[in-house]
Amino acid sequence: MKQSNQIARFVKHRACGFGSLRGMPKVLLISLFAVTIVCAINTRTLASTMVTAQDKNATAPKDGTKSAASNDNANSTASMNDAAASNQQSERLLRKQKLIRASAYDLWWAWTTTEGIASFFAPDSNLDLKPGGTWELYMVADAPQGSRGSEGCKLLTYVPYKMLSFEWTAPPNIPELRSKNILSRVMVDFDEIAPNQTVVTITHQGFGDSAAWDKAYDYFNKAWDYVLDSLNAAFTERGGELRRPVPAVPMKRWNNGAVTVTSNDAKQRWQRFDAVIPASVGDVWNAITTPAGLKSFMPQTDPQIDLSVGGDYKIWPGANSAILDYCPQRMLTVSGSAPDQFPNVKKGGTWGTYMLEPMVNGHTQLSLYTMGWTDEDEEWKSAYDYFLNGNAVYVNWIYNHFAGSPVAKPEEREIVWEAILDAPVEDVWALFTTESGIQSWMVPVAEVDMRPGGHIKTNYNPQANIGDEGTITHNISTMRPGRMYSSTAKAPKNAPAAKGVFEKTWGIVQMDPHGPDRTRLRLFSCGWGTGDEWDEAEKFFTWGNRVTLERLIARCEKLKQRESRTVQVNTQSEDKDAG
Repeated sequence: MKQSNQIARFVKHRACGFGSLRGMPKVLLISLFAVTIVCAINTRTLASTMVTAQDKNATAPKDGTKSAASNDNANSTASMNDAAASNQQSERLLRKQKLIRASAYDLWWAWTTTEGIASFFAPDSNLDLKPGGTWELYMVADAPQGSRGSEGCKLLTYVPYKMLSFEWTAPPNIPELRSKNILSRVMVDFDEIAPNQTVVTITHQGFGDSAAWDKAYDYFNKAWDYVLDSLNAAFTERGGELRRPVPAVPMKRWNNGAVTVTSNDAKQRWQRFDAVIPASVGDVWNAITTPAGLKSFMPQTDPQIDLSVGGDYKIWPGANSAILDYCPQRMLTVSGSAPDQFPNVKKGGTWGTYMLEPMVNGHTQLSLYTMGWTDEDEEWKSAYDYFLNGNAVYVNWIYNHFAGSPVAKPEEREIVWEAILDAPVEDVWALFTTESGIQSWMVPVAEVDMRPGGHIKTNYNPQANIGDEGTITHNISTMRPGRMYSSTAKAPKNAPAAKGVFEKTWGIVQMDPHGPDRTRLRLFSCGWGTGDEWDEAEKFFTWGNRVTLERLIARCEKLKQRESRTVQVNTQSEDKDAG
């Protein structure tokens, strides 16, 4: 509570309160393929706190609405220059950055939970993590109603562990803005550049052109520095206390043309599509935010786009998508839509976010996230699979437009399943490579000869012996003890159909440290072909590996709890002995 109380004192002494200035758009939401799209540029700058601000005399609408003149770029620091493009809104903004020694998971908790916010920002808050949800931080709890903090503000959009954007109010001492509920927008994004090292960037925009806006600008120019310093102090002084468990999120990854597709297979599912586009950020931004740009790679469409918060983003006839939020040339989010074959999905609930990052060679890293998915019924499951392919096709269209030709399809495919585990790498290695470890979470019967030329044999029948019907054999090809092994597989005797696929592939199990006592696990399945037989096999193994990773995650959680209880008991014993 130390940091949040300091901020409360700062707010009282500096004109009270962090407010919300509804004005310039900050994040753009696009509705495409049943999702919202966010475009954001991460800068990966390992700087301390820094500010990027447009000229305070730049033309901007007095009421904070979007300016019609959109070709005047902001003055930005050198590290941000290549993120500016000719269609950026002519408006002032603040951009602050700081390297925090914490994971993106920990920082996400700090920014999106009442307990986390209290650790560095505001003693109390009312947070509803969904687009349009309440997003109120109470810096001065004993102030009169309406002057406590960001009352009346809403969350605009988010990408889990990556970015969130919300409305923000002006301080109470600027009644020209606050009393009229004129709101600005704030985007916070997290770029984890190494384990427990994350660059946090705050972008605040929506400042108009008036004396009241000048006062708000000067206030927040100091306030956001204070917030980032408080966040840094919280994790520097109490990092162990604030550290959060890694969420149980098994993921599947594969390539589709120029696009890397990632499917998050937790209960709250989301999709991600990544591609390196051979074009500048400005060109890619124009391609996805203007009718002419969309028609350049989708000539069969007649898109309707109003680049403003709440404006249309209709790519297909009958689409009901709208822009939720945007930050020019950095991020775009839109509400989702869907074909008529998915009527419940079409009603809404999904959103998509584009994020754009400039690369040193002048190319652009484009990431499209689609969120809001559930497994509640077969329609939602079918729609999820439909858009895994549909959105990959869409991003490939963007790539092909700028590259001039598609990426050649490989003869063989690779599929990767991945998870971050709350266990040290040596414990995870034991769970995969010892009989007792394997039997503790995967199968009841196992036999291990862990060496090149050796094997791992398993059977899911607790009454069976190794060699009986149902035995699966993995023959070890290579290994790096404690980190990696590769193997080929032999299908069980009672599953002859699996021989057509299972025995044509080979696997790699790789595990690497991911910060203190955490492990990044990747399961590579190589040699996949194409066709109906392979597609059916992929569905089966996708389900199977999802269940397997969920069991592994649960096992690591149990080991962590057991370790925590042991430490607690030992500490109590030492205290008793000392007494």
